[in-house]
Amino acid sequence: MLHEDPELKGLHLMGGLTNIGQQLPAKAADGSDLKLAPEYAFLTLAGPRGFNAILCTPWRDYRPLLATITC
Repeated sequence: MLHEDPELKGLHLMGGLTNIGQQLPAKAADGSDLKLAPEYAFLTLAGPRGFNAILCTPWRDYRPLLATITC
Protein backbone atom coordinates (compact mmCIF):
# COMPACT_ATOMS: atom_id res chain seq x y z
CA MET A 1 0.00 0.00 0.00
CA LEU A 2 2.87 2.39 0.69
CA HIS A 3 4.13 1.97 -2.85
CA GLU A 4 0.75 2.92 -4.33
CA ASP A 5 0.15 6.09 -2.26
CA PRO A 6 1.11 9.13 -4.38
CA GLU A 7 1.89 11.19 -1.26
CA LEU A 8 4.58 8.67 -0.31
CA LYS A 9 6.26 8.53 -3.73
CA GLY A 10 10.01 8.15 -3.28
CA LEU A 11 9.69 6.68 0.21
CA HIS A 12 12.73 4.67 1.33
CA LEU A 13 12.44 1.80 3.80
CA MET A 14 14.90 -0.30 5.75
CA GLY A 15 14.56 -3.25 8.05
CA GLY A 16 15.98 -6.46 9.41
CA LEU A 17 16.08 -8.96 6.57
CA THR A 18 17.26 -11.83 8.75
CA ASN A 19 14.14 -11.51 10.93
CA ILE A 20 12.08 -13.04 8.10
CA GLY A 21 13.52 -16.53 8.64
CA GLN A 22 14.10 -16.17 12.38
CA GLN A 23 11.90 -19.09 13.45
CA LEU A 24 12.90 -21.42 10.61
CA PRO A 25 15.40 -24.21 11.22
CA ALA A 26 18.86 -23.36 9.89
CA LYS A 27 19.08 -26.36 7.57
CA ALA A 28 16.73 -28.73 5.78
CA ALA A 29 17.13 -32.50 6.05
CA ASP A 30 19.24 -32.44 2.86
CA GLY A 31 21.58 -29.81 4.35
CA SER A 32 20.34 -26.89 2.26
CA ASP A 33 19.78 -23.48 3.86
CA LEU A 34 16.09 -22.88 4.61
CA LYS A 35 16.41 -19.19 5.45
CA LEU A 36 17.82 -17.86 2.18
CA ALA A 37 14.80 -18.50 -0.07
CA PRO A 38 12.30 -16.40 1.97
CA GLU A 39 14.90 -13.63 2.34
CA TYR A 40 15.58 -13.60 -1.42
CA ALA A 41 11.82 -13.62 -2.13
CA PHE A 42 11.31 -10.66 0.18
CA LEU A 43 14.10 -8.71 -1.53
CA THR A 44 12.62 -9.53 -4.93
CA LEU A 45 9.24 -8.08 -3.98
CA ALA A 46 10.19 -5.30 -1.57
CA GLY A 47 13.24 -3.84 -3.33
CA PRO A 48 11.35 -2.23 -6.21
CA ARG A 49 8.88 -0.79 -3.71
CA GLY A 50 11.42 1.27 -1.78
CA PHE A 51 13.00 -1.28 0.58
CA ASN A 52 16.57 -0.34 -0.20
CA ALA A 53 18.56 -0.69 3.00
CA ILE A 54 18.80 -3.93 4.97
CA LEU A 55 20.12 -5.06 8.30
CA CYS A 56 21.55 -8.45 7.47
CA THR A 57 24.17 -11.10 8.00
CA PRO A 58 27.26 -9.57 6.35
CA TRP A 59 28.74 -12.76 4.88
CA ARG A 60 25.59 -13.79 2.98
CA ASP A 61 25.27 -12.99 -0.71
CA TYR A 62 21.84 -11.32 -0.72
CA ARG A 63 20.17 -10.78 -4.10
CA PRO A 64 16.74 -10.84 -5.73
CA LEU A 65 15.56 -14.20 -7.07
CA LEU A 66 15.62 -13.07 -10.71
CA ALA A 67 17.10 -9.86 -12.07
CA THR A 68 14.36 -9.67 -14.72
CA ILE A 69 11.40 -9.43 -12.33
CA THR A 70 9.65 -6.06 -12.35
CA CYS A 71 6.86 -4.93 -10.06
